[in-house]
Amino acid sequence: MGELLFDKYEKIKQLGQGGYGEVFLARDIHLDKLCAIKFMEKKDDTESEAKLLKELKHDGLPLIYDYRELPDKSLIVMEYVDGISLRSYLDKRGTVPLGKALEWMNELMDIIGYLHASRQSVIYRDLKPSNIMITGSGHIKLIDFGAAFVKDYSGKSREGSYGTDGYSAPELFKGRIAKESADIYSLGAVFHEMLSGMCPSGGSYKRLPVRQYDKSCPKGIERIIEKCLREEDARYQSIEALRQDINGYKRLGVNEEIMKLVRVFIIAAAYVTALTSLYLAYVNAGYDILSAKLKIPAVLLSSAVLIHMCLLRKDIRKRFLYKSEKSVRLTDKRNAGLIAAVFMLLGLGLGMLIKGGGNTGSAYAKEKEEMLWTELRDDSERKLLIKDEGVFKVNDRVRLEIPANALPDGSFTILLTALADDGTRYVSREYRIRK
Repeated sequence: MGELLFDKYEKIKQLGQGGYGEVFLARDIHLDKLCAIKFMEKKDDTESEAKLLKELKHDGLPLIYDYRELPDKSLIVMEYVDGISLRSYLDKRGTVPLGKALEWMNELMDIIGYLHASRQSVIYRDLKPSNIMITGSGHIKLIDFGAAFVKDYSGKSREGSYGTDGYSAPELFKGRIAKESADIYSLGAVFHEMLSGMCPSGGSYKRLPVRQYDKSCPKGIERIIEKCLREEDARYQSIEALRQDINGYKRLGVNEEIMKLVRVFIIAAAYVTALTSLYLAYVNAGYDILSAKLKIPAVLLSSAVLIHMCLLRKDIRKRFLYKSEKSVRLTDKRNAGLIAAVFMLLGLGLGMLIKGGGNTGSAYAKEKEEMLWTELRDDSERKLLIKDEGVFKVNDRVRLEIPANALPDGSFTILLTALADDGTRYVSREYRIRK
């Protein structure tokens, strides 16, 4: 049996530790129920904070069961949230799909909006992935109110430089009074990281617009995030203003998805028409690839390519690595199946032209492949010697190293692919390298 507190709470294990205290998993032996106990330094305002938290009732906040004191510590006993932190989710998956990120943003806005509208007008001040829990049902709960700014029952303000660099609003580190817009800055920072996978790394970090990391992110979402991250007076001043813009985007986003499907349908129809007419004309021309009968189908195929380029145009500027990273974060590759299908259709049509006649086989030319020499190192910097199809465990992270003398000359792109046991395919960003 673990340490017993107040003849009631059995400590089981530590769940976390931060600047505002330690949190332990415990069991209420009287009710046979799990709970979380936060140990904090004893201060004049800790009991007032506990009373305030007990008054807050929201599905996105843990319930507060009890407040106790030891000679040198204060304890808050609260609901145990069974799940993982958003920090752990991002470390494992890299980014959050846009649809899910919008769902979680709406839940966070509900929670923060509730705190702002509460009787004490609570400003959370330290919103970051490690303080956001994802429950087993996929919903959000906000934990750790150690940095929350409130007016205590005597009307005095608790102030100071609270928060986390990169997530908390810059004005909080300049001694200014926390306002609602400070939490909106943090919402923008968290939203940015969910979509980009980029974690702020201190004061030297320069946060680039999210589309610099993921071109598929809608421009409307990027504008909303950038407005959240502006200077104090230029960003959203209320949760409702932010919610209105996000909901406005979601209404437009539905139309945008429909238009994407329409564009894909037009492109597919253009390719099918062009390749079919090209094949039939080729057969009618007696398999003469120089026949005049192939001119019109060739124009149709060129038109299909032009339509493809116009409707699904991409930014053709070279994309370089914006920030050195110690590990590659894997994200789902969107439209990979569609792109593969288009190329398969194109390859099938060309294959029939090359083979000719009634042959049902396909022909293709395979370029020479060179083996790219690499080595793996684990989180302890030890080199991993492993054969193809071998299995090894990774505790924290694994680092892939490619010696410069193994790289091809000139400019090239590196794209890592990971295949999970369940068949899910993940790919990294494209890293443009010049030797």
